[in-house]
Amino acid sequence: MVTLNERLEKVAALRATGHNCAQCVMMAFTDKFSKPIPTESLEAISCAYGGGVAGTGHICGAASSMAAVVSLMRYNSAKDKVAVYKEGAEVMARFIAMQNGKSDCRTLRVPGAKPCGKLIEEAVTALHNYLKETDAS
Repeated sequence: MVTLNERLEKVAALRATGHNCAQCVMMAFTDKFSKPIPTESLEAISCAYGGGVAGTGHICGAASSMAAVVSLMRYNSAKDKVAVYKEGAEVMARFIAMQNGKSDCRTLRVPGAKPCGKLIEEAVTALHNYLKETDAS
């Protein structure tokens, strides 16, 4: 089982090589996906979530990737959609609570606010803890 510290170390290494918030979160949980996905595909898929969906400032890329990780873990067919939505909403709610009710990149990245690195760490921590609590694998 991958520990939280191992996930955070992976995130730090990814950030150091220029990966964005969404890429870091998504690639920190590859051990949890229901099917193997090449790293290059994960980098490409999650790239456009960065900066609040392609740099537009909308929903935080780290948060978007939290929901995507749940999908990659749980979705196998259309019958899984309701369960994926439920779990995705739960992890999003945890992250948003940590951000005083905010979820948009443009409201999270104001002067004096937490840096992106901290938001990434909080997203990874929230998702890791959720999975640990729910014994999800």
